[in-house]
Amino acid sequence: MQTHPQALSSVAEHGTQYDLYDEGEAHFSRSITPTAVPSYHSWSGTALGAIADVWALLNALRADEADKLPAQINDRASIADWRRKTMEQMTGADYSTLSDAEMLDSIQYYLFPNFCPWYGEGLPLSYVFRPDSSKPDTCYFDTWMLIRNPDDASPPPAPEMVILGPDERFEPHIGAMGKIFDQDDVNMPFVQRGMKNWPGDPEGVTLGRYQESRIRHYHQVLMKVLARP
Repeated sequence: MQTHPQALSSVAEHGTQYDLYDEGEAHFSRSITPTAVPSYHSWSGTALGAIADVWALLNALRADEADKLPAQINDRASIADWRRKTMEQMTGADYSTLSDAEMLDSIQYYLFPNFCPWYGEGLPLSYVFRPDSSKPDTCYFDTWMLIRNPDDASPPPAPEMVILGPDERFEPHIGAMGKIFDQDDVNMPFVQRGMKNWPGDPEGVTLGRYQESRIRHYHQVLMKVLARP
């Protein structure tokens, strides 16, 4: 099952790189998913079509831009450069030193035990997962969508917190990303149920060797920490 079908034409999830790190007491993992590259699972995706889809998504933030993809935007380098300039106009911050990957791609870190920052401007998000002491099958999910502060300005005041219940939708509050969050939210109860009903290895769920290596790494670190005196 494809969790986010609307992303297939412009996100190469098949090409995601997964990395694991253990540096002293610091344990973390990373995934890097290329953007502006079509997925192998997209029936009609093309390289230029992926660029057009990303440009349309990013352009939704700027009403003064034309709807048609400009001729000069025809690859990852040109759309990344366009985004550097438009983001500088929007925020007053300097993006000139950021790479194409930092401007476009989904770069997610997971720092044990519960902090998940996304690096770069592709998806400027951060998560914190907190346990619910009264319900072991639920947790609190804190989400921040971040944007750079102008280089010569003081940090703005913190925005008002939005609190959503278990059955409330994300989409009205964070725009296009809300659809992605809502799809994940619908999926989670089924994943939880499947883990409890797994008929295979009594020691746990069988995980993919590479694509689920971060999940395995998390549980290996967890078991090591819990085994300490």
